[in-house]
Amino acid sequence: MFSRFSLRHVRDAFPAGEFERGRRCFEEGRVTAFEVADRHGDSLAVTGQVRGSGGRIYSQEIDIEWDRDGALDVFSTCSCSTGFDCRHVVAVCLTARRYLADGGYGGEDVDADDRLRRWLARVD
Repeated sequence: MFSRFSLRHVRDAFPAGEFERGRRCFEEGRVTAFEVADRHGDSLAVTGQVRGSGGRIYSQEIDIEWDRDGALDVFSTCSCSTGFDCRHVVAVCLTARRYLADGGYGGEDVDADDRLRRWLARVD
């Protein structure tokens, strides 16, 4: 199922406002750490860290699973005041999606690629 892990799956798993704020965090390169803790069948356990708007680093633990209907189930905790299913969790889920789309290439390199693309866009 992870071979078909799309942006729509992530969007449908979260409230619209949290998804949009989380997508912004992801696009701004605020995911500072990402690690796949376990991948087993139709489930994926990841950990992450996201720099909040005030500069504070928040930590996430996320289990991503597919339900019988093909929808994404996300079970998460975050050290921010919301505590779960927040913008920081969305950003890490989007990083997991990118990680899987890149064939499991390391999260740190993905973040570096994102920063390079943004820098090149400013130079043009």
